[in-house]
Amino acid sequence: MTTALRVTLAPRGLRLEGHDPAPLPLFSGALHYFRVPRRHWQKGLRAMRQLGLEIVETYVPWGVHEQAPGRYRFEGDLDLGAFLDLAHAEGLKAIVRPGPHINAELTWFGFPERIVSDPTMQARTARDTPAALIVPPRGFPVPSYASERFLAQVGDWYKAMGEVVGPRLFPVGPVVALQVDNEQGHFFRAGPFDGDYHPDALAAWAADAGGAAPPRALAPTATSQELAQVLAWLAFKDRQQVRALTRLGLLLDEAGLTGVPRYHNFPPVEPGIYDVAEAETALDFAGVDLYHSRRQYARVRERALYLAGSSRLPYVPELAAGSFPWGPPFEIADTRALTLGALMHGVAGVNYYMTVERDRWYGAPISAEGEVRPEFGGLLTRLHAALAEARWTSLDRPAGVGVLIPREYRRLAVAASHLGPVGPVFGEFLGLGEQETLREATYGLSGPMQIEQAAWRAALVDALGRAHLPFVLIAGGAPLDVMAKRRLLIVPTLDFLDVELGNRLRAYAAAGGKLVTGPRTPTRDLRLEPSAEFGELPGARLTPEMLTDRHLLQESLTAWAAAAGVERVAPAKDPNVDTALHVRPDGTPALLFVGTSSAQPLTAAVELDKEAELEDVLGGERLRGQTLAVPLEPFQVRLLRFM
Repeated sequence: MTTALRVTLAPRGLRLEGHDPAPLPLFSGALHYFRVPRRHWQKGLRAMRQLGLEIVETYVPWGVHEQAPGRYRFEGDLDLGAFLDLAHAEGLKAIVRPGPHINAELTWFGFPERIVSDPTMQARTARDTPAALIVPPRGFPVPSYASERFLAQVGDWYKAMGEVVGPRLFPVGPVVALQVDNEQGHFFRAGPFDGDYHPDALAAWAADAGGAAPPRALAPTATSQELAQVLAWLAFKDRQQVRALTRLGLLLDEAGLTGVPRYHNFPPVEPGIYDVAEAETALDFAGVDLYHSRRQYARVRERALYLAGSSRLPYVPELAAGSFPWGPPFEIADTRALTLGALMHGVAGVNYYMTVERDRWYGAPISAEGEVRPEFGGLLTRLHAALAEARWTSLDRPAGVGVLIPREYRRLAVAASHLGPVGPVFGEFLGLGEQETLREATYGLSGPMQIEQAAWRAALVDALGRAHLPFVLIAGGAPLDVMAKRRLLIVPTLDFLDVELGNRLRAYAAAGGKLVTGPRTPTRDLRLEPSAEFGELPGARLTPEMLTDRHLLQESLTAWAAAAGVERVAPAKDPNVDTALHVRPDGTPALLFVGTSSAQPLTAAVELDKEAELEDVLGGERLRGQTLAVPLEPFQVRLLRFM
């Protein structure tokens, strides 16, 4: 993380040193200056202001600016400095994303062709072949972030880019945050053996593992000792991601890009596959991208709850606003459901990707010429006006229950996935649920734990939702102070567990937190060997019966929550309806979200503490009473403000 920040994190925004004490809301919009003719920049920026956005976001593509090694073009339609100066003059702040990986539907994902074509920089698979990313418009071998040669080239790029961006950092200029790289995770190839077997990565592995050779396969009949080697390899790959983010941060320091927060965006995938809390040991905050249709309400809820429980500043760096040609089409109704669903469940802010249309993108709220499209633009304008009126950055969504996802169980799910080199991100696009992609192998354990851990997480999310208890999901790498924010902490535990996590759980309970673990007491450590360090974890226990008895699990969770002092807030009577109350600093209600996972229209009965009048901020409908009757379309989220 950078030090001596002139822009710091607030719970729901950015606090600018020497400016308005109210935080800057973290609602931003993507405008790619290098793809929109310069003559349209000003109109596009003004259109963003019209939507109620105060921050413009842009990638800075290495491969577009580089004319030859060491020679860069920053003029004409590529004049990044002029673009940032114009944003500043128009009263906008800016977020800059300089890669080196940017994706952005560019050929070679924004890298110069010479970088991806150089075998000495390419990531390697377990078969010692280049790790290729097969993606439109043209597949390419991906670079290794362990490669010293590659990182030296990145450093040169950062210095060139830094000469333009550095003088425009806040408070002199508009730039209030920098994104470090893009969608890390070995370019969506999260399988254990798809990378990185680059020589520099193997040297780091040898140093970590005492010279042992890395595993290169895992048979369904593998023993627990063989599985342990693969889990250790996956843990090493996770460390390598954090090391890469750390190293890129140091290169940004060398380029003079300091004083503003740095963050990273992970691709859309099941919570815990990438650990947001671990990434934040190298960054100021980290987020997860959301590309989901309105029918995927449940997935949006899970990812938002994961960010809310795990990140210092829960932010969605890319929220689908329009579509890329070779992906699923996203409609205005999808962006509406995505945005409201994310905010409902604890996300502080979002970046609309894309806000201004460009090549290889369609359906954005603003055309490439800077014209606001009335329906889409009107929706975002009304939403942002309502959030500003409610003083969004001062509000809170109280959630006294946390469900922690042990990182080691998520690695087990990756190791036991049928998807292999396709990876969990592409499984998302295929519409596959996690449990559908997992092998039933036991690997010498008491059962197919990879399936059990997924089933327990799904059951707990379902039961807590049906019980209408406010909760979040917490990354396994979260520090104790993050756990301590929750009065009740639920941790599904099976055969093995990280001893260090066990110690954090004991510390949480010793400090007065109510802990629930089970259905099994771990007896093995991360080497999958018996360990006497665990013993009985304190607190209550999940039982095997609760996994199949929804009523028993819901009753137990309700009782444990009550004992911890967690109450239901504005609950709905229908178990398929979620509610989330966002309150002012004095505890009075400001906004009420009501959403449903039902595929059928329904009318939700929502119970308030006392009679109140509320207004739908997007539709204008008024509702009054102590029990509200809220009509909902399939998979809809509605936002109501207290009058």
